[in-house]
Amino acid sequence: CHQEVMVAERIRGAAVNDLQALKQADINLRTLAENGVRIFFSQVFENNFFHADMHPGNIFVSLEHPEKPCYIAIDCAIIGTLTETDRHYLASCIVAVFRRNYRELAQLHMEYGWLPPDAPLDEFEKALRSVCEPIFERPLGEISFSRLLAGLFQTARQFKIQLQPNLVLLQKTLFHIEGLGRQLYPQLNLWTTLQPLLENWLHRRHSLPAVWQRLRRQTRQWLQPPPAAPALEPTTSAAKPVRRRSSWAGPASLLLGGSALWLALAAHAPSWRELPLAFWLLAGTALWLAWRSQPPS
Repeated sequence: CHQEVMVAERIRGAAVNDLQALKQADINLRTLAENGVRIFFSQVFENNFFHADMHPGNIFVSLEHPEKPCYIAIDCAIIGTLTETDRHYLASCIVAVFRRNYRELAQLHMEYGWLPPDAPLDEFEKALRSVCEPIFERPLGEISFSRLLAGLFQTARQFKIQLQPNLVLLQKTLFHIEGLGRQLYPQLNLWTTLQPLLENWLHRRHSLPAVWQRLRRQTRQWLQPPPAAPALEPTTSAAKPVRRRSSWAGPASLLLGGSALWLALAAHAPSWRELPLAFWLLAGTALWLAWRSQPPS
């Protein structure tokens, strides 16, 4: 691109809200609607990089393969991302709604700091139930995400919950998806389409390889040395004893740390005080080995 030149790619397809063109091309509207849900939530949870301006003017459909319709998204000027904590919270909340587990939904708000510590948990659970229960297992054409969000916002104000600004783009995009879903295939059952995707993502997030990767990243952050001080002229030529780096301590610390984290997840303890003794022994040993594995300073 330049001040006098703009490079663009030509696309061929029909606007996603041009139902006449889609029907004339024999596009499978049910597959198109279900793929739209999967694509968007894959952007949010798998890639953590989602199109945040998905109104009908920015979405086209390729007509080349009617039984396997392909979306074409343009105008990616507004893009959204979420933190790993927000993604886990959001997926856990949606799955809790699918399972009608409003107690867990209320506890998630408390756990992630959205609900004040002195808030009445039982009353909050009842309020969530009254908002969410009417939408359970109903086709998209008979429910409204906008009404659901409005009810949740009202509940949030009632219990003095601070709404997170980084979810605003996601909420706005859900409005557009609701409208598109109603147009394409009003009988779409969002629950049966979305629930397996989110449950699979949460399961993989708690798997040993995923826990191992997170532990490695956190260990690097925790044990990162402070900025080096300015170099000083040596005052003596005497050799300074140097702590040697252990070649086995690093992998061993990751293994023990991963085992401790896995044990904590499996214990389902309501608080850190009730975690088993084995967790603290493994975690302490892992931290000591991680310190041993650091390069000499």
